[in-house]
Amino acid sequence: MSDSRMKVAVVFGGKSTEHDVSIISAGHILANIDMEKYFVEPFYVKKDGTFADHQELTLCLENLLNEHRDKIFPAMKEGEIELKKWIAKGTSSDFLGGIAGKKFDIVFPVLHGLNGEDGTIQGMLEFMGVPYVGCGVSASAFCIDKEATKVICQVNDIPVMDYTAVKKYEWENSTENIINDIQKKMNYPFYVKPARLGSSIGISRAENTVELKTSLKDAFKYDCKVVVEQGVESPRELTVGVMGIDDQVSLSAIGEFSRGSNLYFNFDSKYGKTGHKGLVPAPLEENIQEIIEKYSHLIFKKFELSGFARIDYFLCGDKVYLNEINTMPGFETGDTFMRIWQNKGVDMQKFIDKAIEYGVLSFHSKSTRLYEIEIKSLIE
Repeated sequence: MSDSRMKVAVVFGGKSTEHDVSIISAGHILANIDMEKYFVEPFYVKKDGTFADHQELTLCLENLLNEHRDKIFPAMKEGEIELKKWIAKGTSSDFLGGIAGKKFDIVFPVLHGLNGEDGTIQGMLEFMGVPYVGCGVSASAFCIDKEATKVICQVNDIPVMDYTAVKKYEWENSTENIINDIQKKMNYPFYVKPARLGSSIGISRAENTVELKTSLKDAFKYDCKVVVEQGVESPRELTVGVMGIDDQVSLSAIGEFSRGSNLYFNFDSKYGKTGHKGLVPAPLEENIQEIIEKYSHLIFKKFELSGFARIDYFLCGDKVYLNEINTMPGFETGDTFMRIWQNKGVDMQKFIDKAIEYGVLSFHSKSTRLYEIEIKSLIE
């Protein structure tokens, strides 16, 4: 008897500083995807960028279960049972062969940061003609680049914080000039960020020249382009989820990140012991909520997002500024991103269903494009 379930390849890990975050996200996807609808094959990409074999995948899943059982599986349920089955049987390590042979109906690339969220795997899947979940090549590439994001927002009258971008070769060739230029353009404090990284990795706050130099030096360890952003004191950090395709766009509730005692919402605030659950929904004046919703719809349109994304904002007094767009946000059942959707009646399983549905719709929409022309008709 043939299996009529949709075949879904879940790819996670990756050659990225967000490797471990990706594994945890994949755990939540694997725990909550509807096994009656989908036949799932997990594929683990190791830190060196190669695909894990059977033994390495098994070890990764075992570690995921042992280290994060309480976080991912608060109670024994189908997700944990299925994960144990995968550990027992393993899966094919030939992801690329499966792609070439059209073995999968759709790919769910649960990859954060570089080499996954940046349009690279999306480009490969487009080239191979395979449907996938989430935003396309250009949206992924633009949104992961903090400078490109700001440029597109400025053209479309979406406010962003003052900033300057610095390339690594510029920094190495003219350090003092770079420092002087930054200090002329903006006032301390600054936030220094690797341009194409997520999960607040590599971000630091600089309040003087010495700290600025140190922050830039550290940020260049992670990327060859760095964004230096004007800092403001104690902004509220808000987030909203968007989901859909073309003009069919739904918004989640608006949430507010809590950074606790930290000066800014850094990696420790998100994933460490000092992290706090965000407020859902965020307590906001009606006009502020309307502004965020308006900007979110505009961002979805102008960046040509599809599937889903998380959009983060700063609220400074009564001014709203775009912070960043995450085209593959972290998936944790109890984190702020999923809770802002749960507030709208969309639980994890329903979210996964809609994400896969939009991935299929996006693929079919692209398949209507014309790929052939009559050369003869053009030259006559």
